[in-house]
Amino acid sequence: ALTDEFELTLHIDRIDRFVSLPGPGAFHVYPLIGGTTVGRMVVPDDGEPARHDTACTSGIATEIYTIELPKGMKIAGLPPSKKLASSVQRYEASYTQKGQTLHIRRQLDDHTPVSVCPPSIGNEFKKLGGQVGDNLKAQVLYR
Repeated sequence: ALTDEFELTLHIDRIDRFVSLPGPGAFHVYPLIGGTTVGRMVVPDDGEPARHDTACTSGIATEIYTIELPKGMKIAGLPPSKKLASSVQRYEASYTQKGQTLHIRRQLDDHTPVSVCPPSIGNEFKKLGGQVGDNLKAQVLYR
């Protein structure tokens, strides 16, 4: 199993280039560059049970975002912080605001001990992946 750890840190000081101002709205935070990210490590839940052995890896992906909000922009709602886990993966996400700075940290820790996963682990990947995917799409509401 791989034991690599990946971290993406992004500081955004011109959020006005990504949102429509003035007025209320919403945005979700996503990596603006390629690489190993939480979204790329999770297996989406396609509604079908896993039926075959599949190749699998392990590792840690961490995304850290610091977003400087423009003067006058007020956050109306943040996604809730999350802690999710299966027998082989853990996901944690936190969304906090301090003054005009928004801090987001998301981490997926995959400690799969084998390189070929049976369907039982594949189904765990899908179940957690669906929940993580929903969290990755959660929006920050502003006014």
